[in-house]
Amino acid sequence: MTLFLIARNITQAYRLMRPSYGTRERAGLLSSISIAYSSKNRLYSDQGDNNRMITKNLHELKSDFRHQRNDFEAICYTSQRIFGLLMDLTTDFSKLSYRKSSFHRVFRVFWIKSQFPKLPPKPRTEKQLREFVHKLTTFKFLNNSHKAATILRKLFANDNLGFIHSVKYSNKLIDFFLDKNDEIMIKRIFRRMEKENKKPNAMTFNLLGKHYLKDTNVVLERLAIWEAILLRMKSLDVKTDLCTYYISLSLMPTEVPAKQELKQLILSHGLHRAASQFQDIHIADMLNSGCSLFEILNYYYNTDGRLDVNCMNSVIFKFLQTGNDFEGAWKFMIQEHKLRGIKPKSSTMTIFMKHARECKRLRTMIQILNSFAELYRLESSPALRTMMQSLLTDNITLQKHWIPPILTFVYIRHFRSSINNFQRKDVLLKQLAHKFNVEFDDSLLYENLNNFDKRIFDALNSVVIRDPRIDFDELDENEWMEKITEECKNALC
Repeated sequence: MTLFLIARNITQAYRLMRPSYGTRERAGLLSSISIAYSSKNRLYSDQGDNNRMITKNLHELKSDFRHQRNDFEAICYTSQRIFGLLMDLTTDFSKLSYRKSSFHRVFRVFWIKSQFPKLPPKPRTEKQLREFVHKLTTFKFLNNSHKAATILRKLFANDNLGFIHSVKYSNKLIDFFLDKNDEIMIKRIFRRMEKENKKPNAMTFNLLGKHYLKDTNVVLERLAIWEAILLRMKSLDVKTDLCTYYISLSLMPTEVPAKQELKQLILSHGLHRAASQFQDIHIADMLNSGCSLFEILNYYYNTDGRLDVNCMNSVIFKFLQTGNDFEGAWKFMIQEHKLRGIKPKSSTMTIFMKHARECKRLRTMIQILNSFAELYRLESSPALRTMMQSLLTDNITLQKHWIPPILTFVYIRHFRSSINNFQRKDVLLKQLAHKFNVEFDDSLLYENLNNFDKRIFDALNSVVIRDPRIDFDELDENEWMEKITEECKNALC
């Protein structure tokens, strides 16, 4: 029986045995690592974004396992067994080195590209083919995943390409075809490895874990799946890597004692310094535990571990949650970019956008879109969708006759240049047309607008966040749009 079938059978068997759990188990999924459960229909953002969005009520998602003793005890017990398996599968902590490529493949959201890579012309050298396979298995090419799968199947069938059958490239193919749920191809890859007596490594099992853990958001079920995978590693005498440790750490809820033990172990061996995921997980745990902004900032500034955009996002969220401090959050982001070189990502933009939506500030949403595009050349599909959904579903105070010029601006300036332009957008556009009686043609450009509409476009395009304290002040958005319209009329006179 192949490794793939074993993992699948374990998953199915456990689902039949487990009780029905409620949403309370989500408390253990607050880490920003992308292995945490996310919707399969999630809209991904630009190709450089491999970060998560912090949920709206992160500070409220404290675990209530203490009030559900049976569940909590089972989770603690399973977590402790996972900790013991990690000890059994580790012979030398100095060998648990950080490999950026491995962490990226496990803890990531797909990098998206719209243009499919060209197959190297004949004669194709092995180096060219290696690079080509790496691109196909690393990036997600919109509307072309079937084409990538067809090419990879043909390359795998070529017995003369030795590199494609190595453990390293088998793992790349396993990652790709697991995402496509192609069981036939997965079985072929494992059969080939068994036939050539090539032993899977820790990365093989990490990828199996990443795939199966996405299918559920029930903490106990996720822990049991991961324990089964670690047991299979033990039976084959496959040693862990650092990714295995961080997957385990990310799965355990904040309050579980085994998580604290595992943290101390990682700290004592200095394994937290290379991978920023440790700080990310720990700050998320501090948020879950209700730590104050002062405590989180104190840890953030004094840690000797690496910090990344996910850590920054957590602090930004805490600023916004503490006293609605938009100014503090914005200044913190600017400071971190200047001093540490941490560049905001799509997830950062989405946090600000969700906060503006909660405050019902349409003008601020436009400012956020413009500011991130101007400061960081960043477009974000989730942030843009947040604004569109706000217009469709929220009780905004702006009168409807001001919406069409704003939609025209957003469509030309942001929507067409975002990843949405390469995905199906007909449903959203139909919803907007139905509610606001305005339709957009794919060919709508700035050059096609009349002079008055161009003036309004330019005025909205100039709305950015210069001073976060002043720019986030409440104002009457109807008066704001009326003022813009009057100024545009006067300029044409």
